[in-house]
Amino acid sequence: MARIAAVLLPLPLPEAFDYAEPEGMVLSVGDHVAVPLGPRMTRGVVASLRDGAGHNRPLKPVAEKLAFPPLPASVVEFINWAARYAVESPGYPLAMALRGLRSPPPKPIRRTLATGAAPVRSTAARAKVLETLAASPEPLSPPDLARAAGVSSGVVKSLDDEGVLAVETVAAPDGLVAPEIGRASCRERVWIPV
Repeated sequence: MARIAAVLLPLPLPEAFDYAEPEGMVLSVGDHVAVPLGPRMTRGVVASLRDGAGHNRPLKPVAEKLAFPPLPASVVEFINWAARYAVESPGYPLAMALRGLRSPPPKPIRRTLATGAAPVRSTAARAKVLETLAASPEPLSPPDLARAAGVSSGVVKSLDDEGVLAVETVAAPDGLVAPEIGRASCRERVWIPV
């Protein structure tokens, strides 16, 4: 049985539009698709899927499933919630989410680690760097370590050159936290007539 895909479009439209899921195309919530809208093709995101049994009118089929990573279902849910909360069309928050996907990835983080090797020569500045690194609750980049220890960046670099410190590069976390729509501060507005 064919399914019906409700597709959100990044346009000022009041709701998702229904399209038929073509045979052989397996869609999921969050998939990016190309759909016909009037005389042109438009990019959209699948907001929901339902059984097509009992549908009383023919629907245009989804033209293509696009090769983009799908939006998580929680993001699609948040887009719908944000539209209801702002009493706005869901196309506006969807457009913002799609613009966010085009932003460049965060720059990798450089962090300094102690290797356990002893410095060739010990100075007060070098000892301060090692103490600061050991006492830090989170990894520090070389410039942050120099600032926290109150020394020049040359001291940190010399320890790195001697193998006392190692600098590694790790991918930055995306910093996105799944929205908690059920929280009291996120519930829908209650309109009370005055």
